[in-house]
Amino acid sequence: MHPKALLDACAELVKLTLQFQHPADAVVSRYFRDHRNLGPRERATLAETAYTVLRKKTLFEAMARSGSGPKERRLAILGFHAPRNFLQAALSDQEIKWLQQCDAIQPEELMAQHRHNLPQWMADALQAQVGDQFEALAASMLEPAPLDLRVNTLNAKRDAVQKDLAQARYNLLVGQLQLRQAAGNLSMQDVHSINAVLSPAQLETLPSIPSSQKK
Repeated sequence: MHPKALLDACAELVKLTLQFQHPADAVVSRYFRDHRNLGPRERATLAETAYTVLRKKTLFEAMARSGSGPKERRLAILGFHAPRNFLQAALSDQEIKWLQQCDAIQPEELMAQHRHNLPQWMADALQAQVGDQFEALAASMLEPAPLDLRVNTLNAKRDAVQKDLAQARYNLLVGQLQLRQAAGNLSMQDVHSINAVLSPAQLETLPSIPSSQKK
C-alpha cells in the first residue's frame, strides 16, 4: 500500500477509535473485517498506530495543536508505526517540518501530564502508592504490550526456538518482497519499510529492485 493511502487509513481508524463507542480492539477488528484486502504489514501499522495514539493521547493532542489539517490525521502522523522515511513520503513539506519540530521535543521539556499521559486522579494515586518508581512505571505503560511465548524444555531448547522464530520472520518478510517483485510492483518504499527491522547481514540477501520498478 502506498504511504499516503496507509496514512489515510490510519487517520480513519484513529477517528473511529477516538469515538469511544466500543473497546479499541473491537474497533480495530471490525475495521479489518471491513477491509479484507489489507495485508499483514498494513494491519500491523494500522493497529499499532491506533493503540499508540490512545496510549499517548494527552501528549499527541497537545502537539497536534501546532499542526494543521484534520485532527485525526495529525494524531495518526504522530503515532504512525513505521520508519520515518516511509511516513514522510505521505506528508506535505509543511507536515514534515511540523513533525520534525515535534520529534525534537525532549521528554524533560514536557509537562508532567504529557510525560505520563494518565488522568490526574490516577497519576496522584499511583504516585502515592509507588513513590519514586512512578516515572518508570508510567513510562512502561506507554510501551506496546509484549508477546510472551513459553517453551516446553522437554521438547525444545529456548535458544533453538528463538532462532527458528527469527528465521521464520525473516522468511516472511523476504517472501513478501519476492511476491511484489514477481508481480512487478516492488518499490523502494517496500524495501525501506523492511530495512528498519533486519540486521545488516540479512539486508545483503534481500532481492534487488530492477531499475524499471524503482518508484
